[in-house]
Amino acid sequence: VEDVTENTGDRDALLAAASAMTLSALGGWQSADQLPGCALQGVRCAGIESEARVSRLLLGRNDLVGTVPSELGTLAELRVLYLEENRLSGTIPSEIGELVELGEIYFHQNKLTGTMPSELGKLISLFALHLTDNRLDGVIPTELGNMGELEELSLGSTRLSATLPTELGALAKLQRLHLDATKLTGTIPSELGALTELLELHLDATK
Repeated sequence: VEDVTENTGDRDALLAAASAMTLSALGGWQSADQLPGCALQGVRCAGIESEARVSRLLLGRNDLVGTVPSELGTLAELRVLYLEENRLSGTIPSEIGELVELGEIYFHQNKLTGTMPSELGKLISLFALHLTDNRLDGVIPTELGNMGELEELSLGSTRLSATLPTELGALAKLQRLHLDATKLTGTIPSELGALTELLELHLDATK
């Protein structure tokens, strides 16, 4: 069957996802090496025929286990990445930071561990980052302050610690900041007073 994406990088990334996560129960994924990438359940493409590229990966709420493959960082036209409410473990690949067109990341309610990669700060088009209810630890990267389009930042119910970076005060479009049930300490930076668009600030059960 001719693959309508015909993009080697996108093809390899989808095959890596099929290998890293239990996708065989989803439509088409058990034959991912034979079917067009854009025909797989949860994959949406943009473009015409041979120029089509993967633009959305919608794999949330599928009880998936495994890890998030670093190869997803090669999906250069990806705009939406939904992996929420699964049982994924391992770390968030730093390669995700290469997806400069990405607008939404939904990784909440998984079992992800390790630190937040500082490379996420390179996602200057991102407007929603949801990592709530994972086992992430370490600090909130100061580089997140570079994400000028960010409107929603949800990091609650994690093991993130240390203090809240003053750089978050540069997120001029931020509307929702959820940091409840973390191990953050210290005071609220005065720089957050510059967030004039902020509608929600959740700091319950922090120190």
